[in-house]
Amino acid sequence: MKRKLKVLALLGLVLYFMHVILGNILNHGYNPLKQAVSDLTADGASNVILIRLITFLSGLLFSVCLIVLSLKIRKKGIIGFACMQCVSTIGYLIFPLSNKGDYKDIGHLVVTGIVVLLSIVSIILVYLDERKINKKFSIFSLVVLLVMFLGAMFSNILSDSYFGVAERFTVYSVIIYMYILVVYYSKKIKNG
Repeated sequence: MKRKLKVLALLGLVLYFMHVILGNILNHGYNPLKQAVSDLTADGASNVILIRLITFLSGLLFSVCLIVLSLKIRKKGIIGFACMQCVSTIGYLIFPLSNKGDYKDIGHLVVTGIVVLLSIVSIILVYLDERKINKKFSIFSLVVLLVMFLGAMFSNILSDSYFGVAERFTVYSVIIYMYILVVYYSKKIKNG
């Protein structure tokens, strides 16, 4: 069980970055310095079906890992991340960006708000879960939270020319943190 979770999480991480890299290559008008990752799966993006499929598979793998961990370990932080990842996987599939200002864009913003809030709360809960057990991991959690906040802050401060760079600090820190979280907590599963 432990090994399977680590492999599934690694595959989820690889698929996530594959969607970013492949989406960037296939979408000729896309500028990663200026544009958000969500633009790769927006309506009208090049090869959008393929990129959405890769993104969905990545989210599904992370969701499965986090749900299994939350059932086995029952820590609030893991449960929070399982909820966040399920909302992200399903929400962004239902509400991709349309860039038309319609219900999809509103839904996308709502999903993003929920995902960001759940990510922040979940990292804080992991910190609280681990502060007496593993001080290094709890401090690492706070560093990830700081990187998320810096990414959000810089996306508002920097010119539009660098919005994509700043946004990636936030997005990538959460994705990498989830992978590390699965690896870390899978070691704590008993009899498996």
